[in-house]
Amino acid sequence: MVVDVVNAADVSIVATVLTVETCGTVTRIKSDAIESNASHRFEFAVCGEAGYRLQVTFADGREITSGGAYVEGGYRISERVSRERIDTRSEWYRL
Repeated sequence: MVVDVVNAADVSIVATVLTVETCGTVTRIKSDAIESNASHRFEFAVCGEAGYRLQVTFADGREITSGGAYVEGGYRISERVSRERIDTRSEWYRL
């Protein structure tokens, strides 16, 4: 499972938390800062099916959270983060 977080905002993201629930386990994966027009890739294993939610905090303190998504092991997700929202695009990738 791959989730690419793309910072399309005009300000840096200082904290990113990807919360994944799979096989009854909840895991919080964090990343360092993501500068404007840069990205960060999260890679993790899921047990068949999973759900996840993305939360980002900008340098000015503003936070936004994605609506959450259902995923399976062969998904590649792109999360495009702007100041107002997080847009999700998913596709299959070759294992």
